[in-house]
Amino acid sequence: MRSWSSGFVVLVVASACGSSDGDSDPAPFDVSVYDRTCTTTSDCVSIAAADPCGCGCDRVAIARSEQARYFADRDAYMAEACPAGAVDCSPCPPSIGPSCQDGLCVIAPP
Repeated sequence: MRSWSSGFVVLVVASACGSSDGDSDPAPFDVSVYDRTCTTTSDCVSIAAADPCGCGCDRVAIARSEQARYFADRDAYMAEACPAGAVDCSPCPPSIGPSCQDGLCVIAPP
């Protein structure tokens, strides 16, 4: 005879893993959480500002010291939030590099 408690445990565990019908979308990926302070332009790097699950060419600048954390966070977000399979995006036009202006990393206008 099967015990109902084993089915309950499976249901609770499955519920804790999130919904498969899209009801529990993760929070948007927020690039504003990364430090932007700098002393020189070499302290800055350019990163994608777009949703990691989609396409977009907008760039923002962050402190070079934050680059590894950004990539780790982005990769973890993509593993959790993005649908399986690669997104096929058109190539972006060449972007302007970052610069340090008034102590903050920025993407300078052309």
